[in-house]
Amino acid sequence: MDYNLERFRSAQQNYYQTALQEIKAGQKRSHWMWFIFPQIAGLGYSETARYYAIRDMDEAKAYMEDDMLGQNLVEISEALLETESSDAQEVMGWPDNLKLKSSMTLFALAKPECEVFQKVLDKFFHGEPDQKTVEILHDSSAIVYEQKVIGKRKDSSAMSNTVKIRNLILGEGIPKICVPVMGKERRKIACSARNAMEQGPDMIEWRVDYLDNIEDTENICDILRELRSCLGDTPLLATFRTKQEGGEKEISPEAYAHMYHVILKSNLADAIDAELYFDSETVSALIETAHRYGKKVILSSHDFQKTPPREELVNRLEKMQELGGDIAKVAVMPQSSADVLMLLAATEEARRKLQIPVITMSMGATGAVSRMLGEISGSALTFGMAGQASAPGQIPVEDLRGILQKIHFYSTK
Repeated sequence: MDYNLERFRSAQQNYYQTALQEIKAGQKRSHWMWFIFPQIAGLGYSETARYYAIRDMDEAKAYMEDDMLGQNLVEISEALLETESSDAQEVMGWPDNLKLKSSMTLFALAKPECEVFQKVLDKFFHGEPDQKTVEILHDSSAIVYEQKVIGKRKDSSAMSNTVKIRNLILGEGIPKICVPVMGKERRKIACSARNAMEQGPDMIEWRVDYLDNIEDTENICDILRELRSCLGDTPLLATFRTKQEGGEKEISPEAYAHMYHVILKSNLADAIDAELYFDSETVSALIETAHRYGKKVILSSHDFQKTPPREELVNRLEKMQELGGDIAKVAVMPQSSADVLMLLAATEEARRKLQIPVITMSMGATGAVSRMLGEISGSALTFGMAGQASAPGQIPVEDLRGILQKIHFYSTK
């Protein structure tokens, strides 16, 4: 079978020596990971990651049998064994440390007699393989898995537009209620969470962008531990809403990635919110990292000025699925009641087209009705307030729950 290994050869002719020298110097500095240490299909979500993905075990074996590619991979892997540091993140950076683990797992399985790949796993990862890679290879087809995960879902009969977060299932029955908690410092956040839990929410969202010092990762972990203790089994969504999408602060892609990596690595939050129109490379890496940690990703888009046309709304939601989001969310500002109806129509269309749950809302007083009609339109989650609102038009939890229950009762009689 023709696996088009030429795509790797062409890239390596230009970049392999640079990559090798960087590893020998002890630290990766430029962009070459995809075609030097390729991964199995189904892990990366960017266009480049998909292009250089190894489709199955047979292609991995063909890669190793290629004189140039196999020799280069062995040589640069041996160079990794010579580095002083045994910290993969220090040598490769994030998230390439995760990609290294998956690549070494793939080729250790594809060619077990070549011991260097297992030795890299031993040095940097305590000998542990990448479980996601193992799971994909044990599937009947890596390509089927890729379609299932990435969003090019052909067989809708085999899919379900529900997602389980902890013990909560989004996408069926009455829309679930999420309550945001906010605060500039730990005590205020804990107090806000306790008040929210008294309302019996289905999910809590911690708005990290309200925190005074997001560079203090130790404080972030302390807050997460306190929230986890307070919430019990209630799912926790961590969200940094950027200023350009209605949040409290601006943030660099590097700080955004680092903050979310700390949150995911803590294993204390169940899901993160990543913005569709934030730095694309950062968002793709976060989706991949979240899935490696077994966490869900809400991909979101917010427009506080207007409501885009119906076609654009549906396209945004579809794009979120294609990029690997587990849940697609859009929030817009209506200029008229017609805008609210357009959002509801776009939501209903997206529910039929997508295989992941959608969350939509029309903000402000004009759009408040959209927060109540999710069971009819197809929005899986709505946001209610228990104290301070995080967006215009949010309804108190107790009122919202009563309305949702009445709509459910009369629409299912």
